[in-house]
Amino acid sequence: MRVRVVFVLLSLAMMLAVPHLVMAANPIHYFDCKDCHRPGFAINQIDSNICLSCHDSGGATVLGTPHGDISTGAGAFATGDASDQYGNNPVPGDQTSHNWAAVSTNPAAGASEPNRATYPGFYSRYGTTVGTVACSRCHDPHAQFGTGNDKLLPLNATRTAPMTTNDMCIACHTDFDGA
Repeated sequence: MRVRVVFVLLSLAMMLAVPHLVMAANPIHYFDCKDCHRPGFAINQIDSNICLSCHDSGGATVLGTPHGDISTGAGAFATGDASDQYGNNPVPGDQTSHNWAAVSTNPAAGASEPNRATYPGFYSRYGTTVGTVACSRCHDPHAQFGTGNDKLLPLNATRTAPMTTNDMCIACHTDFDGA
């Protein structure tokens, strides 16, 4: 009986301690999971993109996070920032980014799905970005702050450093690497 009580108490203590240990990892997105993982939004849509819930240059931003204030414009986007090179942005503007609602295979752009073995950082655990050019394809929303990867870029094949900009381009635009 006494062993069972001790086991139950230790189990309860672990259940209380584990969430605090997970948060101690210092994630750059410092809020509850359900703020992003919610119905009605997607990562590969122009108008209902979950990332734009916070990273919206129109003013809907998250203030007072432990890592700063994105209302200054850093990390803020508008729907018009998505490329309209192939006519798939209904509201084109500055077009400073890839179109995060486009398919990842586009022969006209020399684009194909990145090789999973060579570029594992482009693939999420649940395959949510397979076949799409989504924000989280090139920016890991679960990355750690203060590791020299504050742009949340995918890690290289050995998972020891963020990919370089050139390597990220070549991962999808294989025709441009001289091969």
